[in-house]
Amino acid sequence: GEWEYPGDRQHVHGVLSTLVWHDIDTPKIAPGVMELLVKGDPKNQQMLGYALDFIMKDTAGRAFVSVLAPGRESAIAPASAPWFLWVSAWLRVDGVAALRAIEQRTAGIALPEADALVAGVSSHLLDRRGGKPSGVAAALSYREPACLRRLIPLVIQHVRPNEDRDRSNGEAYSPDARDDAERFRYLLWEVLRDSEGPEADNVLRGFLDE
Repeated sequence: GEWEYPGDRQHVHGVLSTLVWHDIDTPKIAPGVMELLVKGDPKNQQMLGYALDFIMKDTAGRAFVSVLAPGRESAIAPASAPWFLWVSAWLRVDGVAALRAIEQRTAGIALPEADALVAGVSSHLLDRRGGKPSGVAAALSYREPACLRRLIPLVIQHVRPNEDRDRSNGEAYSPDARDDAERFRYLLWEVLRDSEGPEADNVLRGFLDE
């Protein structure tokens, strides 16, 4: 079935993609997808993305991702497509734990490799290709002030503003992970600025004082 689609197959559209974007009884169907994920990821990265998006439409699926993601993050080769998918999903459901893992991962590798990891995660979270289903879009743990206090410095450290690309000449270009990461860095500041409550105020004040 779809779970066995080869990794190089393009334009994968089938049952799982339909489940992601249509109002279907997720709690009844998601356990079967979760069971497949426990056994192993699909070979095709698009199928993995659909599977994660589908189960995260439901609170039980988001809890499932927070449990399974730590093992996947440590077992999957970093900078691979599955690694980015699992880590970005983990950041959506348990931002603090996911950030801790990313910080540990980037601390142990060369700076260019760490830069690529953070830029890749940022690109996945930006989701330039058209948004997420409503249930997935509601999973935004990484936007909570406690996460932003750690995520913003991490992104600045590895997506350095002084290395931003100058796109002011108006020439057409195809955005890549670095372009997305720059936009994501700017978005994080907007999210913090627009957040309400004393915790967000304290985090913003802390940045201003630094």
